[in-house]
Amino acid sequence: MFRIYLSFALLLCLSAPVLAWEEQQALEFILAHSPILGAYRTVTREYTPSSPMRRLLEHTSFFARASQGPGNEASVNDNFITSGSTAGVQINIPLSSRKEQREHALKALEEIKAIEEVRAKVLQDLGQLRQHEAELTAVQARLKYWKDKSGWAQQRVNTGYDGVDGLWDVAKQLNEEKASADKLTLAVAAQRHKVASYAGEAWRELLDYLEDEKSARLVSR
Repeated sequence: MFRIYLSFALLLCLSAPVLAWEEQQALEFILAHSPILGAYRTVTREYTPSSPMRRLLEHTSFFARASQGPGNEASVNDNFITSGSTAGVQINIPLSSRKEQREHALKALEEIKAIEEVRAKVLQDLGQLRQHEAELTAVQARLKYWKDKSGWAQQRVNTGYDGVDGLWDVAKQLNEEKASADKLTLAVAAQRHKVASYAGEAWRELLDYLEDEKSARLVSR
């Protein structure tokens, strides 16, 4: 009996969960591909203050005025002036705007808050996934133990050392562990899909990463 329990303890140590995926890689991938954060980034870029040259091109206009005088006839046109006229550049807004800077700062702050909210949710769900995987690994170890013990108990019954009562107890425990393993397998699969959904259109790549036992790497494009 001591040998059986020792084998079980060794089995638990050898079956410790392998960290096939890394929280930081999954988190960075989600932050890069999240459609929600992508929308925030787009808005922030739209509110980025223009450079002086771009502002000059966007917010200035050309004008032309014909000179007035006896016998002086001129044709005024936005594109060219035939004679007797003056031209210039009219700036509609100042070259720098504190209002634009404030609006950009507010949008950037909203983006930072959104990133932190997504980060917190993702880390929480990754922690839950890690817990489910650890529990499943422990159940699988116990399941293997009870399978081995079932074979050992069956052999003792066949040789006449023990009665069938002990065999029924082992079978009952074996069925309970099987049920636990099936339940946790579904929980792990559901949690992986939940985490992968944060990556939007790139969810399949993230899901493959979470399911890969060879610790593949993600590319945060």
